[in-house]
Amino acid sequence: MFLIEKALELKIITKEHFNPQNVEEFSLRDDVWLWNVLRNIQTEDKYTKIVQESVFYRKKDNILNLWKTRPYYHALQTKVAEKARQVLPLRFDRTISYQRHLSSVGGMDMPALIFNIDFTPVGKKAIYLYSEADGKLTGKNLLEVSKLIFGLESIWKDEPEYFILLVENNIRRRAKKLTDEWVNFTADWILNPRLW
Repeated sequence: MFLIEKALELKIITKEHFNPQNVEEFSLRDDVWLWNVLRNIQTEDKYTKIVQESVFYRKKDNILNLWKTRPYYHALQTKVAEKARQVLPLRFDRTISYQRHLSSVGGMDMPALIFNIDFTPVGKKAIYLYSEADGKLTGKNLLEVSKLIFGLESIWKDEPEYFILLVENNIRRRAKKLTDEWVNFTADWILNPRLW
């Protein structure tokens, strides 16, 4: 997402690239095209270069994902909740103002990339399934016939709702310290929301 935003900001990708009137050109705008565009972004911005190296060349020493696993996510959320004297699940504003403050001097003092994960499970108004054998609608939807689909909402509630990646040279060496700083900073943010 960061690299896509950078490509849009630099006008390397524009809406003109997606003109449906030119079907042949439009059909070439696939994931291979996009990855090539993102790989070849030319910029002097060191953070964009770090993200490119991490994504395309697997150089991970300069990117820190504050949590990768469900148990570690929940452990950190619990720490923040205790410091902020809140109950779980934590509900706080993770919009651009939080991201900017987290990235700023006095915050983490480096780019913090926040990825919110939105999910809407199949609801009761799901489309009915069609039976090829009978040549008609079955009168049932996936929610009614699949245990997996039925359980998605409860499964999802246990998954991380968002991810935070910190970007800086050799950041992995400071993972523990930065994670502790993030816990303290986020608890403070919840207790004293900043207005921008």
